[in-house]
Amino acid sequence: MSSYLGLHAELYDSIYADKPYKKEAQFIHNCLEKYGSNKISEVLELACGTGSHAFELEKFGYKIKALDYSQDMLDQAKLKAQKLNSKVKFILMDMRDLPIFKKKFDAAICLFDSLGYVLTNDAIRKVLQGVHKNLKRDGIFVFDFWHAPAMIKYFDSFKKITFRHKGLTFSRTSRTSLDLFSQTATVDYVINKIGENDDYQVKEIQKNRFFLLQEMTLFLSVSGFRVLKYFNSYNERKNINDKSFHILTVAQKV
Repeated sequence: MSSYLGLHAELYDSIYADKPYKKEAQFIHNCLEKYGSNKISEVLELACGTGSHAFELEKFGYKIKALDYSQDMLDQAKLKAQKLNSKVKFILMDMRDLPIFKKKFDAAICLFDSLGYVLTNDAIRKVLQGVHKNLKRDGIFVFDFWHAPAMIKYFDSFKKITFRHKGLTFSRTSRTSLDLFSQTATVDYVINKIGENDDYQVKEIQKNRFFLLQEMTLFLSVSGFRVLKYFNSYNERKNINDKSFHILTVAQKV
């Protein structure tokens, strides 16, 4: 995995300034309340990034331990935590190498399609088994992933956005190609500062896997989970179809 490192991490929150973290956190909170067999208090977050979901979920009273493999992203998260007087505990850790923590969690989350970054079957099983070992009995795992039918039929090979950061304007282009055999999307990012005589540039290549619903159900089953619900992203009313790019999953430890 190699994603959102260095300057890309510094710019991350500005790039995703319009992402509805508050609304998504409310949806996750509703899922935890609805599907949790017991009161949920202790939450483990994988691939937490700069902590935006964790900070919103903390407002509901959850005690959160948040992990990410990128020190650069965690540095941004810790700066935000200081400003917010947050008690979220951030730890540098690759989710493929989860230890068995001393205290088990009521729930775990892995958002923004981050499970797909581990790419291989063995790595995905390793992550799921690590989550399973760290959840209490009947613990809940909420995560999302890229949906294969939508990716294959409707993905954009080129995107360009502009965003503001510290009073400056930047552009980010992304060129995407698919490998159907490995079910992965390779995204080539280039970020430039807009203006004359500027040599500020960030380049990064990311890979993320996409999944079929039956495939994910099997991954979860062999790792000791049962699927409670698949959602069309963060929406209870829209049915899943071949245009659904993001699938939010609620699974329970069995």
